[in-house]
This record gives sequence, structure tokens and C-alpha cells, in this order.
Amino acid sequence: MLSSRVQILCILVCGTTIVSGQQPPKGSTRSVTGPSNGPPAYTHTSPEPPVVAPVPTRPIIIMPPGPLPWLHIDPECHGGNTQPPEKVLSERGPQFPSEFSMSNLSVVGFVKGDWPMVLDYEVKQPGLFLLSISAEGVAPFFYNLEGTQPGRRQQILRIPARFGNQPTAGHFAVQALTNKPGEATPVFLRVYGIGAGERAVGSVAIDQLHFTPPSVRPKDKQTALYGFHSHADFEKVTAEFQLVGLSDGAVVGRLEYQEDVKDLVRRDTEIQNKPWDPRKAKAAPGQHLFQVRAWYTLKKGGDWVIAWSPQLVRVEE
Repeated sequence: MLSSRVQILCILVCGTTIVSGQQPPKGSTRSVTGPSNGPPAYTHTSPEPPVVAPVPTRPIIIMPPGPLPWLHIDPECHGGNTQPPEKVLSERGPQFPSEFSMSNLSVVGFVKGDWPMVLDYEVKQPGLFLLSISAEGVAPFFYNLEGTQPGRRQQILRIPARFGNQPTAGHFAVQALTNKPGEATPVFLRVYGIGAGERAVGSVAIDQLHFTPPSVRPKDKQTALYGFHSHADFEKVTAEFQLVGLSDGAVVGRLEYQEDVKDLVRRDTEIQNKPWDPRKAKAAPGQHLFQVRAWYTLKKGGDWVIAWSPQLVRVEE
């Protein structure tokens, strides 16, 4: 029984996308808006992610609808090891691939029946935006996300009661595809936050992420600054930094550096002006996103959240 339980999603969460092409012009400006009941509108003046070339390992595998095979957490996975999944998630938080596409996003985290979950995201064109949740021995849950109009929005929903009254390891996937006859292909999706559990949802329980300045030059010993705001008393928090780019219109990325946040993260805490040194991180040239993972251990309920900064920092040569 244990051998089947330690099999979690390496194929599901450890894929990558092969990236190629030329960089688009720098300095484009866009305005992002959301519905009146969503997050406030803001203006984002950083360039769109350029086309960069993370080192590929193997292609993303989009699983068909239906029961999911529960596959081993491979050491290549973000925080992966061969411990039982509940122990991994409790100690190391929601598992996120080190190489990813936001148009086919995959997260392993605790799931529980009747839990709320939240997704904060932006679309640019109409399409099929599908959320799926699965766990061992439970019929998968599929949910069509709103995506008929361009803009940023938050969607909050309830996980079906059939997922049980105790947190268990589950797989959360978000896919963004064309919605017309013929072959379905990925479309742009920018995810700003995803979380599950009463204390992770209200809005997204980690928000107001900031990552500045727009560019840094490591050879001049320049560093970036990051910070965020918390709506909950999270037990564990990590800060992570990802090299990102566009591939066929989809945001793709690769984890480059992570560190534990040593500060106490409590309700209404603001973590400010924490330094990120691209030399220490051995960061590749290109644009980077700042990501936060925050969670409670299984003993404390298992609630979790992942959030990404709206700003990008370019690491110069």
C-alpha cells in the first residue's frame, strides 16, 4: 500500500517546454484590468517575458481526463524525494516543477473536501481554461474557468465533498488551450496565485508581491529587492526565483534559486526589502520572476498557497 502512496506525479509536475526564437523588443507597456469584484486594476510597465532558452529535459505531458496514475516523486522534481507524499507536502510544502509552463501548470498539494480554493490569473484571448483536481481513489473534479474576456481576475470555488474530510495529497492542474474545432494548442495564461484551504483563501493569502528594480547588473554587484504581504500565520515560507520567457505565446520558466524566509510570517505581516543577489543565485541573464510558497504542516491543517510577482527583474550580462 505504501509503495502506491509514494508514487506522485513526476511526469505530471516535472516536465518542461523546449524554447527557441528571438527576443521581442524591450520596454513594452501593458495595462491589466480585472472585473469589478476581482483584484484592483493596475498598470504594469515591465516588458513582457522575452523568449529565453531554459535547458529542456523532456516535454510536458498533458494527462487525459480520467483517473490519474500516481507516480513517483522524482529527485528532479521541486523538492522531490521518495518519502510518503503527505510527509513531503507537510515538510516541504506544495510541490511545483522546477521547469514549467503557466499554460499547463501543475501543482501537488493537500486537498480536502469542502475546502475553498483560489486562482488569480490573467488571460489575453478567449479559450478553454480548465482546472482539474485529482486524488487517489476519488473521481477527478473538472472546472471551466472564466476566460471569455481579456484581463486579470480571481476565481474562488469549493472543492467537492467527495475528496474527504481529511487533507490528502492531490494534484491541481490548470490548462489554457484554444477552444475551436481542430487540434487544441496552448494559449497565454499568466498565473499570479493559487491556493487551497480556509486560511489560504479569502483572496490569495500571500499578496502584494514586489520585485525591483527592473534590471540589475551582477558584475557591478547590484542586487534586487523583494517582499510580500501575508493574510495568515503561515508556519513555513520559501522565496524562489525563476528565469522566464515566452514560447509559442506561453509563459515558461525554470527555477534558479530558493531560500527559506526566516522572518516570522504572521497575519498582516509585510516582509520588505529582502535582498536577492543574482551572483549568489548564479542567475542566468534574462528576466526573472519572484515566487512565494507558504503552507501549514499537515498537523496544523495543510493549507497552502503559491504566489508570483507581477514585476519582472532582468539580470543583465
